[in-house]
Amino acid sequence: MVKKWLTLAPLLGLMLVLMSHQTAKKPLLIKLAPKQIGTEMWATMTFTNQSGQPIYLNKIDICFDGKLLNNVFQIQKKGKPLDYTGVLVKRRTPTAADFVLLQPRKSITTKTRLDKAYAFQPGKHQYTIQYSHYHGSPKNESTLNQFTSAAFPFVYTSR
Repeated sequence: MVKKWLTLAPLLGLMLVLMSHQTAKKPLLIKLAPKQIGTEMWATMTFTNQSGQPIYLNKIDICFDGKLLNNVFQIQKKGKPLDYTGVLVKRRTPTAADFVLLQPRKSITTKTRLDKAYAFQPGKHQYTIQYSHYHGSPKNESTLNQFTSAAFPFVYTSR
């Protein structure tokens, strides 16, 4: 019996390490809720800091003022990406005023219009959307964190 335990112990230890790695929380949870209102397609995003440390989020890249000014979504139809047709502008280096400091266990919700910035096909189609973008820090320019949501399916009917 002891011999079997000694043989299984390393395997059990490896399984525990792998399970704890898979269940580790991401520092930033991003919930995405796309919704069609009339002919307009909107996305509501809730960013929740699940870590014990503050997280800086670039206001432009979370659509803080409601404007979509960067290609922060991956929208696909049957695995093929939709073109981003929105604003692409070369910007200055962000300053501290360009960031939101999200404290541990706190959330912020933003909303932006998608149909003005992505090439949705005419008619009714099934799509998937995912938020994915890199965020820096005003405290340390070498910090760059990629924050990604889960992919979310939705239907949009355009003209």
